[in-house]
Amino acid sequence: MRTTAYRTKLPSLMSIPSGFVWLFFFFVVSCFTAFPSGRAYGGIADDVRAVSFVLMDADTGQVLLERDMHAPLKPASITKIMTTMLALEKGPPDEPVMVSEAAVAANASDGSSAGLMPGEILPLEELLYAVMLESANEAANAAAEFVSGSMEAFAAYMTAQAKELGAENTQFVNANGLNDDLHYTSAYDMALITKAAIQNPRFLTIWGTYQSFIEPTNLQSVRRILNNKNRLLTRGSMPYDGILGGKTGFTSASLNTLVEAARRDGRTLVCVLMQGPSALANFQDAIHLLDYGFDAFLPYAYEDEEFEVSLPFLLHEELAFEEVAVDYGEPIENPDGSVSVQVELHVPPESANLMHTGIALTTLTSAPPPSPEEEPPSLYVVGLVSAFLDSLPGWLALLLRVLFSLFAALFVLACVFRIRRLIRRRRRLRRRRQAEARRRAYREQSYWS
Repeated sequence: MRTTAYRTKLPSLMSIPSGFVWLFFFFVVSCFTAFPSGRAYGGIADDVRAVSFVLMDADTGQVLLERDMHAPLKPASITKIMTTMLALEKGPPDEPVMVSEAAVAANASDGSSAGLMPGEILPLEELLYAVMLESANEAANAAAEFVSGSMEAFAAYMTAQAKELGAENTQFVNANGLNDDLHYTSAYDMALITKAAIQNPRFLTIWGTYQSFIEPTNLQSVRRILNNKNRLLTRGSMPYDGILGGKTGFTSASLNTLVEAARRDGRTLVCVLMQGPSALANFQDAIHLLDYGFDAFLPYAYEDEEFEVSLPFLLHEELAFEEVAVDYGEPIENPDGSVSVQVELHVPPESANLMHTGIALTTLTSAPPPSPEEEPPSLYVVGLVSAFLDSLPGWLALLLRVLFSLFAALFVLACVFRIRRLIRRRRRLRRRRQAEARRRAYREQSYWS
């Protein structure tokens, strides 16, 4: 009876229209593709949907995971990280800034805006909150003019400062990130820029603020609200533990870009995603990458006794410290007498699915030797004698050292005896003079008596 009942119900299930069946199938598939599965760490790079990305340790600059991180791409509004960092270096937060007509006109018709008007005056800090929270393009243009006098000069300054930070695949032509064929950067370069920016406490305060305001100005009497578009903030729709801040970006050419930074247990990580398919996908991938960086890596340090240096780095938990290879380049003698050598730390290429194979590439330099002019002459002579003895055969050097020791001992004894003889001679001479004086005094006394 049970079998018969089951068979009688089966056709009723199959009688559901095929359209609903396919709709349910696509719904399940889309859930798995939209939200990365929690499979083994080895496949995390494949789960990231952005064209280019990088996960960097902000303390050492070590790249933990990446894909095409040096590819020059359009950054969109994450450009404003550089804009804000440089503007904060210019002046105090309450310094007044006037928004020019050119700053407002340079914004695209559909570009992000805080509703600033030509001739409006507001404090620098409120202007930068508009740049970072509302991604206001006219505010970024006004900040550029405030720092360098013109938007073009500021863009050149941005590029020069980026080069100093090591961003070799970066060129800025504006302060807001609007589309331009000559305006580009890479995920790695943006990580370097962010690494430098978060060293400024004022930048971190602005970056991590969920909501702020523009107070009434000389041209507008209303108080304007500025809302941060970063969903990973504590008050955001996808709060992330330890988040410091982030910046989103989007244009039709750049697609979705995102920069996020977080700190846990004294470790700071920066994540950059470029050309993501959607803002939601970028936020999900950023969470996935940051979790991976905090959970799957352990701190180590390579100690170099010769150069007396310690190189800290992070190593995936599935790899052993012994698997880290250390390659030294050819030593180079510097004009000051010090020696420099390039050293590279890396893991085997087959571990690329776990972490970026290049751990560190740096130059170690020894301390320069003391100049001969600063050495005491006695130490210089001793050094020459030691070098001479070291060049001789072992038995001959030992014999000379023994003879030298005997000679030194005899010399010391001779000096001791010589000093004793001089002391005795002076004592005899003093007693003789005292006796002569007594005899002279006695004769003079006898004469007068």
